[in-house]
Amino acid sequence: MKVNIRGKVRMGDQLYLERFVWLDHEALKERYPNAFKRGDHFEIPVKTTQRSINHFCDRLLTPLESVLVGVVFHTSYVLK
Repeated sequence: MKVNIRGKVRMGDQLYLERFVWLDHEALKERYPNAFKRGDHFEIPVKTTQRSINHFCDRLLTPLESVLVGVVFHTSYVLK
């Protein structure tokens, strides 16, 4: 997280962490979070939520898998 000159954490970083923790919690509870649920929960665009999920998987190596169920992707942990 980036810290400004006064030693404070930026608000955007806090929101990013909150989204990550929520996604982790939902996946562990097998509630199959997706971009639509996440967008509703955080009141942000679906495209933003999908970018975040992709970032968590691609850059942070979070073992998540998205599976198409009907017309909606469901996200869950991949256990190996």
